[in-house]
Amino acid sequence: MEEKMSVKKGSMLIVGGGIGGIQAAIDLANSGFKVFLLDEKPYFGGKMVQLYRTVEDLCSICAVTPKILEAKGNPNIVLLPGATVKEVSGVPGQFEVRIEKAPRYVDVSKCISCGLCWIKCPVTVKSEFNLGLGSRKAIYMAYGGAVPNTPVIDKENCLYFKDRSCEKCAEVCPAGAINFSDSAKEEVIKAGAVLFTAGLELYQEGEEAEKLGLGRIKDVISNLQLDRLISIYGPTVGELRRPSDGKIAKEVAIILCVDQKNPDYPVCSTYCCGHAYRAALEITSKYEDARVTIYHDDLCNYGYSWERVYRTVKDNERIEFVKTRILSCEQAQEKVKVIHEGGEASFDLVALALPMKLSSATKETAERLGLELDDKGFVKEIEVGRTARDGVFVGATSTGPREIPSTCAYAEAAACEASCFLQEARGTMTTLPSFPEERDVAGEEPRIGVFICRCGGNISDVLDCSQLAEFARDLDGVEGSFVLDFACFPEGISFIKEKIKELDLNRVVVVACSFRSHLAVFQRALRQAALNPHLVTMVNAREAIAWPNREVPEFALQRVKEELVGALGRARSLKPLRPSFREVTKRALVVGGGISGMVAALGLAKQGFPTYLVEKEGELGGQARRMFKDVKGRDISQFLFSLIKEVEGNELIEVLKGYKVAEFRGHIGQFQTVVEREGTKKTLEHGVLIIATGASEYRGEEYGRGRDRRIISQLDLEERLKRGGVVEERKVFMLQCVGSRDEGHPYCSRICCQQALKNALILADIGISVTVGTKGMVTPGYTFELYLKAKEKGVRFVEVDDRVQIERGEKLIVNLEEGREEFDLVVLSAGIVKSEDNDLLSFIFGLPLNEDGFFEPEDHVATATPVEFSKRGIFVCGVASGPKTLEDSIAEAKAAAQRAATVLSKERIVGGTMVSKVDSSRCVACLTCVRVCPFSVPHIGEEGVAEILPEECRGCGICAAACPRRAIQLEHFEDEQLFTQIEAILSA
Repeated sequence: MEEKMSVKKGSMLIVGGGIGGIQAAIDLANSGFKVFLLDEKPYFGGKMVQLYRTVEDLCSICAVTPKILEAKGNPNIVLLPGATVKEVSGVPGQFEVRIEKAPRYVDVSKCISCGLCWIKCPVTVKSEFNLGLGSRKAIYMAYGGAVPNTPVIDKENCLYFKDRSCEKCAEVCPAGAINFSDSAKEEVIKAGAVLFTAGLELYQEGEEAEKLGLGRIKDVISNLQLDRLISIYGPTVGELRRPSDGKIAKEVAIILCVDQKNPDYPVCSTYCCGHAYRAALEITSKYEDARVTIYHDDLCNYGYSWERVYRTVKDNERIEFVKTRILSCEQAQEKVKVIHEGGEASFDLVALALPMKLSSATKETAERLGLELDDKGFVKEIEVGRTARDGVFVGATSTGPREIPSTCAYAEAAACEASCFLQEARGTMTTLPSFPEERDVAGEEPRIGVFICRCGGNISDVLDCSQLAEFARDLDGVEGSFVLDFACFPEGISFIKEKIKELDLNRVVVVACSFRSHLAVFQRALRQAALNPHLVTMVNAREAIAWPNREVPEFALQRVKEELVGALGRARSLKPLRPSFREVTKRALVVGGGISGMVAALGLAKQGFPTYLVEKEGELGGQARRMFKDVKGRDISQFLFSLIKEVEGNELIEVLKGYKVAEFRGHIGQFQTVVEREGTKKTLEHGVLIIATGASEYRGEEYGRGRDRRIISQLDLEERLKRGGVVEERKVFMLQCVGSRDEGHPYCSRICCQQALKNALILADIGISVTVGTKGMVTPGYTFELYLKAKEKGVRFVEVDDRVQIERGEKLIVNLEEGREEFDLVVLSAGIVKSEDNDLLSFIFGLPLNEDGFFEPEDHVATATPVEFSKRGIFVCGVASGPKTLEDSIAEAKAAAQRAATVLSKERIVGGTMVSKVDSSRCVACLTCVRVCPFSVPHIGEEGVAEILPEECRGCGICAAACPRRAIQLEHFEDEQLFTQIEAILSA
């Protein structure tokens, strides 16, 4: 589209291409902004592509790779791998960022990723991607699925650059992609805003790591090196082999909190405990005789599911937890001896859980962007997503260590702030591809063109391409068969388009490489030639046939002929597919008027989207009205007052107090919700929905709360402090994990330890003696510093379990391990439990709840977008989906607003093409499709038969496979098409 006049540029530069930066880039591009995504590494994905499995046991690379490919395929995202920021000039809204792109010495536009270059390269060095375990060549790809999927030359180790003694990679490259004369290039990016989402690096230079043998004892490694060893994508293909001798390690120690959670670095890296649990489970499941010992101080089961994972690990007889302080590690013949305060033990392998910090280079980049660092070495923010510099926003782990879902939430929060800042420039720099009018081929007999790619010898060195072309010419419906050097190169694409026009082709079969990597390229070529993009199919002759059958070319040729016959059979049955469209109601509905709901509403209104904010109570604020100060000592009342004032004063937000949700219907882009107050109903039309209904404080009576005024909760205490009430009691006992981390609530409520620490410090400051009974203080990130301060102030911490007893008499007596002790006041750190409204709202909205009764975001996307349901157009934030801190809830609220903006910024929703369709004449409304769909898309419509909306269908095909009446077909994979292909292959 033409560029509109705008003071601010409608483009953003994102510095940091990990999972957080990638998700932010996708959301910004999908909501109307041009995005430049930069990373200093030659590939995208950050640390997540190095991890094997997440704590929740999801394949890490499987979660991030689709996101990387989505970003790569988005026409409004420009990927800048191997680039660094050199200088920033201009003003907010009109920045000019000078970047430098490092030379790859490989032409990305020519490379076909065949791998011949690194096969022939004679130089072998240690692999940085595998953290020094395993090796790579001087020309290499970090990992198999890297984006860009092309190698890079390591100039420091390449023989050509040392003495010009080797050019083997250039000699064998069939595409002529090697460019030794490549050099660093500078470019100026014009951006309205900058997002800093750079990730963290493993810090291996600490004194404790050195003392424990890292870098000195071969079999003492980092926790990320352990992850690479157990990964099936790692240097040992998942075998836990010792670096010293390659033997399988069966006795493994994991030492937590190395060079962190101490006075010199009072920060918890948050991720270590959870990943230690997952590593221990992987090791013991892989080897029946393996044993793992986890040495620790206080464990940090901070992620929502981590307590459950911990319980699974704890129940494993071959995994032992030892709470102690490690003194040293020593080489003891073929073992590593771990010496600790309680004794010593020998192991085959020892892994150290090291801290994650911003690298020196990343800090320099932050400073070039005008960002200030705090005393821990992370970026300072003035509120979630915002920095002191106008137009520069911050997210992901740049402001501190986080687990993966929170990393993404904070990155999307930064994207939301940036979108608010540039809202008037939305759509001014985005482009849509332009294509000629599609040719109508209905009623035409199939006229098929076959295009066979030599792939620079990758295919033609095994298969006789000329013979294959001759074979194809004689097959039914084939109008022409051609051999190309590189079908995917611009010259090859142009040739295909020319032949489509010259021969009036209406179907195309390409014999080349993988569908996964190249089908979209040829679909685009067909569309440019005025054909429907779904009239092309492929034969994977490279990865599936030529490469695995190099030694048996006759067999390979016969197999590819059979595949080609099948592909032609399929091509004859292909039909043009076109998307459906649904107009978008450009208004949002946020249900819940607590802090999360208000922040989400503002995040949308500031982007220009009208928003309904529905609150069942007579006033806004939710549980925050009971809070006193946050963990940073800021007055929550003042924050809440200004937030309510801003919400109620925003003309784009219509606040509906005292209303409850009564009915709900509709689909993404066009929802209708009926709300009711005192018998009066009101119908709200909206395009998206955000659930921000909060949660409740656990109010169990097992310790006498509600029966004795001397036994209160932390929120009760905060209300007293907030009112200015004098705390007369001189001796206070705080009991942690009440309604958390027990059999009925096997999760950490995340706020309790921080709440206890901040309140204990307030009481200690006015001379009150405080004892905290704990199962282990959970202090992620910066909150560990509060723990140290509390100890310095004289707060006493004692270990307790679920059996602790409190006797109520003239004094409150707590039975501790060291004996019975009297207290004046007992403060229960009550956990977070589901809201009492969740069951009803789940029924009305048709949304799932998890086993604890909280709203459950979609499993498939929760890693990267923890605010999204499988039901499209509906989002969740704050404690409605589980316990969170106030800051995390605010981040999620902004993230939900940004995800919602990807819908509201569009005039219409485009439905999928390869989606399921229902034959109403065959459907008997048996509900099979409704039950099996993982995305809750099929429903019984007004006609009494199943309906599947193309705007919501994901095209997985489960319903089509399960339907007992065969009333559902998956477009492009209909029975007729598949059977035609199979029959053709069998008859070949």
